[in-house]
Amino acid sequence: MTIRPAHRDEEIDDILGMLNVEAVAFTECRIERGWSLGLGPAPLPGLHYVLEGEGVFAIKGGPRIALTPRTLILTPPGIHYRMEMPAGDGRPLRLHEPTVLPCNPRSQFYSTVAGDGCRDLVIICGHFRARHPASEDLFASLDAPIIERFDASDCPASLLGLVSIELAEHRMGMRTMASALLKQVLVKLFRRTLVSSPGWSQRLALLGDPQVSRAFTAMIARPGDPHSLKSLSNTACLSRSSFVRRFTDAFGQPPGVVLREIRLERAAELLLTRRFLVAQVAEFAGYASYSSFSRAFRNRFGCDPSHYCAALEKAGKTPSAGLGAMIGLPAA
Repeated sequence: MTIRPAHRDEEIDDILGMLNVEAVAFTECRIERGWSLGLGPAPLPGLHYVLEGEGVFAIKGGPRIALTPRTLILTPPGIHYRMEMPAGDGRPLRLHEPTVLPCNPRSQFYSTVAGDGCRDLVIICGHFRARHPASEDLFASLDAPIIERFDASDCPASLLGLVSIELAEHRMGMRTMASALLKQVLVKLFRRTLVSSPGWSQRLALLGDPQVSRAFTAMIARPGDPHSLKSLSNTACLSRSSFVRRFTDAFGQPPGVVLREIRLERAAELLLTRRFLVAQVAEFAGYASYSSFSRAFRNRFGCDPSHYCAALEKAGKTPSAGLGAMIGLPAA
């Protein structure tokens, strides 16, 4: 068993805690014996969980993965894949390229069937986003699937079932509930893979550089602190030039841009609580000057911070990205 430093676990916990997860769409796939079901490619990472049956998950140009109940597969963005249920008598598989149908006209949960509807192999498949402010998706750099086989006492089936119910019923707060449940599934996956496959996190740009992630954790945990390039590079134990280069490699944006985005999204959340004066929000977000805060906020959100709540209510929207899910705000 691999033992990691306790502070590394704390950093990963902070990174996961501030991660904004959005369940985009999920599908229940039922595959009859002798059929295969082709899906993809999707521009987002995918989760695939086996509820019933045994079969094969075949990735185009990649591995063939044995499917058994409670197998969870996280796939990189942009891959073609098939789920196969061999007939067992040597007959060739019949391929079904589905047109998935929503459970109701407003649903984000779908159902598709390969064959006559027998439940020989049943898999929940879904796609999601997982990102921090001003950064690409956490799994954008993933280049191979992550595979975990859960036991009955720790399987995520109930959580994924609840995600499916929320997306299917499309009730008030659906996005918030589905995303919060999906985030728990990802935490379960992280817990297992960081122990069973410790090299896995190195395949993610952010977690693959512990020194950069240490500085990023400080930014998201305490955005109002007087962070500077010097203080952040010291936190990362790197020279300024090395820190900027490695941070930009991980995020696609330099540290100052990411910090500004974190602060402004935190400010937007605080404004929506209606508990603080705008001057207080500016201070909490790390701005010493009210005028510089107002200018940055207008550039980011298109309105003055004092008019932000009213502007959203008029448009019938909530913040479209970032940390809003942490305080129960649905995505726009």
